[in-house]
Amino acid sequence: MPRKYLEKQLASFGDPDHPVLGIRKIRGEASNRVFYRINYDGFSRVAMLYPAPAAEEIKRICRLTDVYRDHGLNVPTIYRVLDDRIIIQEDLGDVLVQKAYSKATPVEKDAIIHSVAKILATLYKMDTGLTDAVLDTARMKWEMHFFLTHFAPHFLDSSHTNGN
Repeated sequence: MPRKYLEKQLASFGDPDHPVLGIRKIRGEASNRVFYRINYDGFSRVAMLYPAPAAEEIKRICRLTDVYRDHGLNVPTIYRVLDDRIIIQEDLGDVLVQKAYSKATPVEKDAIIHSVAKILATLYKMDTGLTDAVLDTARMKWEMHFFLTHFAPHFLDSSHTNGN
């Protein structure tokens, strides 16, 4: 059903100068939203589709996108909000950090880790009033423990898990 809804909305509110050549469902991590790659002639976009009307959530995503960009973080550009369920945004590709890391050379792995650390440092320094996301000390410790227990061992080699 979500695809049919997206097709209907694109037909009603899409860009007549750029007809849709194809739509393909793509992976969405830990979300109730559904994501589709929309192919046009020479470029693509990603549709983020909520299962039900979510006007306030869409406003929040748009606001957070601006806040993160203002702080130098690379987040997808939002090109259009079609309605209270659909955001059309920049297509950043399919490669997840986990996959890139697993195939990277040791030098590339160090670069990925430093990039992630830089992003986390930027997020940590941001005024929580800008994002409405507050991670108190206990929650940060829980999140870090979860990350180190469930994520890091699968992607970090021994040189990174031994404190190097």
